[in-house]
This record gives sequence, C-alpha cells and structure tokens, in this order.
Amino acid sequence: MLSARTCASADTSIAKPRTMPNFSLSDDDAHSLTLALLSMSLSTADPSAHRQLSAHEAEIEKGRKQVYEHNCRGCHVIENEGGAIQDVLAQAYVEEGIGEAEAVGFTPPILNG
Repeated sequence: MLSARTCASADTSIAKPRTMPNFSLSDDDAHSLTLALLSMSLSTADPSAHRQLSAHEAEIEKGRKQVYEHNCRGCHVIENEGGAIQDVLAQAYVEEGIGEAEAVGFTPPILNG
C-alpha cells in the first residue's frame, strides 16, 4: 500500500499516453469527420485572394447573406433550395378541408427570381 508520502513524492511530470475512444467509425466516416473538424478553423483567406465582385454581384451576395441570416429558406424556396415547411403546411391545410390545389396557395411563395 502506498503512503501519502510516497504519492506526494511521485513523479507526475510523465503523462500517460491518451488515445481516442473507439467509436467504431468506418475509414470513410473517420475521414469525413476529420475533414469536418479541420474545416472549423478560424483562419480566413487573405483578402487579396478574393475575387473582385462587380457592383451587381456584390448586391446579389448581400441578398444571399440576408437570406442566410434570416433563415428565409426555412419557409421559402430560393434559388431552388429550401422551403421544407411548404409540404407540411399544405398537408395541414388539406387536413382542415381545403383542397390540395388551393392549399398550396396558402404556403410561403417560391422566391426564385
């Protein structure tokens, strides 16, 4: 049995090697997870490496940023993406007795444009 004196004088400067837990990931899953984690870097590309946008392109990017920040795609289809709630709403209206064609008219409009 170790005494308190023995433990207090023990060399704690050498750390035990640590290994990751085994999550039973396939090689592909482990590779994908590694890529995802490495992509979470806070570093950004030098501004000189960015493509210069025309005034028109800059306005489009500003709009895309607004769409992202306000989660417009949660309800609306924009640039052929999003609108996940539309089918749910249409089905709810149909269940309330509104015809399917009319129910679609009550869903958020598609904003491709």
